[in-house]
Amino acid sequence: GRLVARLAIDAVGMTVYLVPLLGLRAGVRVFGHGWAEFTRRHAAAAAAVLLCLSVLFGLLNDEASGFRPGGWLGGFVATVARDLAGTLGTVLLACTGMLLAGMFAT
Repeated sequence: GRLVARLAIDAVGMTVYLVPLLGLRAGVRVFGHGWAEFTRRHAAAAAAVLLCLSVLFGLLNDEASGFRPGGWLGGFVATVARDLAGTLGTVLLACTGMLLAGMFAT
């Protein structure tokens, strides 16, 4: 368990702490409506929200101290998006991605 937690924090950074909340939401949905209501679409939307938050946290990388709140995945995507669209464009893309993921989940 410790290895999985360490790898998850390294990969997506601080957003890994949202996984239990997303699991709780999925559990409430399954117990309330049954397995038929929980589809791959909901899992993909949850993963998209985690990625978008990881990208937003990736914009906060501190190179001097080595602290990477977005993990290597969020830092990489944030760096590429920042080079393509600038910091404001990256924030807008990540927020729009979270909004679209929320729309697809409901």
